[in-house]
Amino acid sequence: MYENYYSIDEVCAKLKITFKTVEAAVEKQILHPILIPFGSKTRKLFPYEEIDAISNLLEQTYGIKELFKLAQQDDRFSDITLNTLRNFIDRYPIPKFVNPIDSWDIRRILRSDLRGLFDYIDQKYRRRKYDSIKQWIKPGAEIKFISDVNGYLNFDFLRDCYINKYHAKGFSSFQDVARHTIYVAEYQNVDWFTNEKFDDIYIKCSDENKFLEFYELWDRVNNPEEYYTNKEVAQMFGRRVDTIAKFVNAIRVGKLLYLEKSKVDYIYKLEKETITLNELVEQLNLKTDHGDWSDKKIIRVLEKLGVEYIPPGKHPFGHANIIFQKDVPKIKKHFENELTLKTSSPYKKYKFLIQNIKHSHVPRTIEAYEDFVVERFNAVTNGIVLVNALVSIYTETFGTLKKEIFDYDNNELMNLLDTVDTNTAKDEMSRFLNFCNRTLSTRYTNQFKIHKGTNEEEVQPYSIEQWLDFGFLVFNIHHEHYPIYLEKALNVRGYAMTWLYCSLHYVVGWRHSDLLALPSLSLETVLSMNEYELIQSIREGKFSKEMAQLIINEMMRIVKAFQRKPQKTKRKSNQPLKVVVEDSYVPVIGMLIALCEAHRRIEKKKTLLTERAGRKNSHINFFSEPYREIFGEGHFMNSRAVKTYLNIVQTTSQDQGWGMGYYLASIIRSHKPDKRGIASTTQVYLEHINKSNDVDRITFALCERGTFGFLPYLMLKLIGGELFVKKDMLEQNEQISELLPIKPYMLEWLVKGVVDNQSRVAAVIKELLVTPKEAMMEMLRKISLGEAPSKMEHSQCLLKSVDRSKCIYPTRTDCVGCEYLIPEMYFLLQFRDLISQVLTNIETAVFEFDRQRFSYALLNAYLPILQEAVNLFGRERVSAFINLVEIKNKILKLGTNNRLQFQR
Repeated sequence: MYENYYSIDEVCAKLKITFKTVEAAVEKQILHPILIPFGSKTRKLFPYEEIDAISNLLEQTYGIKELFKLAQQDDRFSDITLNTLRNFIDRYPIPKFVNPIDSWDIRRILRSDLRGLFDYIDQKYRRRKYDSIKQWIKPGAEIKFISDVNGYLNFDFLRDCYINKYHAKGFSSFQDVARHTIYVAEYQNVDWFTNEKFDDIYIKCSDENKFLEFYELWDRVNNPEEYYTNKEVAQMFGRRVDTIAKFVNAIRVGKLLYLEKSKVDYIYKLEKETITLNELVEQLNLKTDHGDWSDKKIIRVLEKLGVEYIPPGKHPFGHANIIFQKDVPKIKKHFENELTLKTSSPYKKYKFLIQNIKHSHVPRTIEAYEDFVVERFNAVTNGIVLVNALVSIYTETFGTLKKEIFDYDNNELMNLLDTVDTNTAKDEMSRFLNFCNRTLSTRYTNQFKIHKGTNEEEVQPYSIEQWLDFGFLVFNIHHEHYPIYLEKALNVRGYAMTWLYCSLHYVVGWRHSDLLALPSLSLETVLSMNEYELIQSIREGKFSKEMAQLIINEMMRIVKAFQRKPQKTKRKSNQPLKVVVEDSYVPVIGMLIALCEAHRRIEKKKTLLTERAGRKNSHINFFSEPYREIFGEGHFMNSRAVKTYLNIVQTTSQDQGWGMGYYLASIIRSHKPDKRGIASTTQVYLEHINKSNDVDRITFALCERGTFGFLPYLMLKLIGGELFVKKDMLEQNEQISELLPIKPYMLEWLVKGVVDNQSRVAAVIKELLVTPKEAMMEMLRKISLGEAPSKMEHSQCLLKSVDRSKCIYPTRTDCVGCEYLIPEMYFLLQFRDLISQVLTNIETAVFEFDRQRFSYALLNAYLPILQEAVNLFGRERVSAFINLVEIKNKILKLGTNNRLQFQR
């Protein structure tokens, strides 16, 4: 049936043209194929007569390119240029033919007319003398001359490599090849040379490969299957292509730009299939119907609808945000719905919001609820405030029902009420249950209270198992879900906020409103990096524990410095908020605070956390199935979490008959995860560690809690049967030199201060030697539980573990240098301020007596404590609290200026 037709591949072979040229000829109606079905597509076939006629014409004639090549091979005018040849063809009176499929090929002549044309040219042509390039070198151009041509490639190589190997299109004369050579040399940053007569051109042999790279590039881009030229792209888009060329990193060769075809095709398709947000506003008439809509407001709608938008910089169409046209109907439907909701009555708004949700499994409940809703809207004057709560009950609560609401008993309904998200929804759900009990036959008999506010006394705490399991999920960096959670938090601000919000409940007893008011901080000041660098460091695993500690310290400083008060009781409360994050929680919480700050700055938001962080749906979306396994249909609520946290402290303290002062002032303390990786609270610590007399477990608890004072470790060694052996002077010198490399005579006095301090400690140890082991165990328990507070924050007193009323230095305002002091890691924050003040006092003291007094305190009290902290935890860990380099430099400066006073 189709025997007298060529396929498109056969046409390309017969006419020696490309597929693209055939398609262009079809589009211009030069070729007239027929279309036949081919599977799900169509196929073009070309009639023999049309193709054979064109083929015969091409075989019987020469085109201009073929003529030019033949002319160059003729010695009579081998240096003729293409333009000169065109002029001779136009003037010679012979028939000229046009190539039907190439509108530029208009000077074809019959092969039989070739001899006559060349004889005519020979008569008229006058050979030009190209013996010098001097006449066309730009004035002022730098010219390099050579006399010895060894090691250089000359004109013959340059012409041959271009014409023969790289298919020249007219560059054959000396001038043309030389001009082209200079262009390529400059493009490739290769030096070119000439001789004194200016009749040859050279490049170094060593530059051959670099020079030829140009032609390799040319071969790559001169491929119509892979690259467009800027002219072709301009024709596609109907305009200049500067921005498109820049966007796709176009390659310039000569005067042409070459653009990757796949990238250009994508951009062309993108332009055809997208519109800008301004065009969307005009198309949907948003300014008239919905007020003024900025890009920022529309983008929030797009994110809510899950509609993709492409921001500026991700496309070459200027500074507009663009969307796909296929999404316009979805957006239009949203705004139509918004307009409907805006202009509807509360009841119609409620009906509109639930219209697509059916609960066919509980038809009687739905029927009763409809009657209840009508009654509620008739009973209130401002029904709009009820809409969200009533919709929430219908869509979420009723979706979880296993049976008709009338068939639930009292206990089941209490559990069901716990799953309702907001207080308003709880209020309406309670009203509905009472409505059913009043108007219908129900299995339950309770009258449910209307919850008009949160009463913390009625809030039920979580079980210890729930508290532990969720802590395990939140803090265990070795958990199988941790990489997934981290990736989510890095990519989405809402997920990072959710994670931080939940984690904070394990270290503070703050209300929901106080957590949302968590202050922001300066990443540049604390970590010397911006928000993007911070996210990159976390993603690459470079965010260290020390960096997390610096973030925590800054947060503590802000909360303390600005005396931040609880939001709810700010006017009545004199007690500021407190925050202390113990060692085991630092990596996760420090990282999350920094990450939330980075997200806040990127999205240009005002607060670190938003209401979204505390919502049930946010928790489920982030923690996924493990969350449901822990809380079932319930969720992690601030009121229950705080109640759980406070109960852990209060109940244990009361049961054991301990004083409450220290606990109430520091209810946010916590401990190291145990072998399961669970972040244990005070109560868990009591239950799982302090019930036994295992000294190793108490040792573990003390060490992980961050205690680094002299005495606890010596006591533990005594209890364990190990004698304390003091280091010799050389070892002491070596350790102290590592901390503060100061002058030898200063080092000697510093060591003397350390020895004096340890001598006082040794005297205390002698007293402990006669203490029964059981009594010492009791002292250790009180220390590990924080029951022996000193005069300073984040530190305890060995003496007070025996008698809370005792103090060996009652007139002092701090405990630095006291042999009974047991400081903790966060003690270093206050210690930092004190040691800085002592150094300032030494520098500014007017009288020598004052300088001696402060110098003695520095060497005999402050530096021994700082030294032991470094010995136990390392320089890097302590540096997160105290700038050791700064302290060292200040001491060295004081020594240089003879401000430090020593008794020689």
